[in-house]
Amino acid sequence: MSILFKGRMQGAQVSNISLYQRVVMFFVSHLRQALSSLGAMWRSRAASLMTIGVLGLSITLPTTLYVMVKNVEKISSGWEQASQISLFLKPNISQGDIDQLLKRIQLWPEIDAINYISAEQALNEFKDMSGFGDAIAYLDDNPLPNVVLVTPTSRHASPISARLLLDRLRDEREVDIGKLDIEWLERLHGILNVVKNLVSVVAALLFLAVVLIIGNTIRLNILNKKDEILVMKLVGATDAFI
Repeated sequence: MSILFKGRMQGAQVSNISLYQRVVMFFVSHLRQALSSLGAMWRSRAASLMTIGVLGLSITLPTTLYVMVKNVEKISSGWEQASQISLFLKPNISQGDIDQLLKRIQLWPEIDAINYISAEQALNEFKDMSGFGDAIAYLDDNPLPNVVLVTPTSRHASPISARLLLDRLRDEREVDIGKLDIEWLERLHGILNVVKNLVSVVAALLFLAVVLIIGNTIRLNILNKKDEILVMKLVGATDAFI
């Protein structure tokens, strides 16, 4: 309480303010200050627009980058061939052994889908796509092996999990050679991890910039209204009102 009104308040009867009046005055005070702030922004349009633009860019940029990363992850999740394992079977195994192999590995929880390509089917596809059908007809035997294409689940499509699955498949007695493009898979996941870390760093820096801008704006407004605040303090204004 200010010393100017100390004597008056001692002789006057202090009336209690109800809770309803406090709530109403709370919203009225904020509405009055909002209108006053809009008027101050209108009087300094250039500075206000620059501040709003910086804050909007700081908030929008990390959100946009985050959405881009999520879209890239969804697109990359559809690239199943990046983690697809090719199993070249031994040349002298029977069709019954191949069927047993397919049924056995189909039960593995790490495997999502299996596509079997026989040697005859592979040779016919090679004839159609290569254009050397006449030359291939002179071959005595089919040089192509039976191939099983194994697609891991999304949970086991990472480079480490796919490598472990490849090692297990190579131990099968029907498998001669197993192949997986580990380098491309590691490069893909490495790029995604770098982008994620970059987005996190940019978001943290922009968040810090927003905090500093808002804090500096409030500090400058307080300094500009320093004399007004002192006068309000002298006439008994509370900190909440100020």
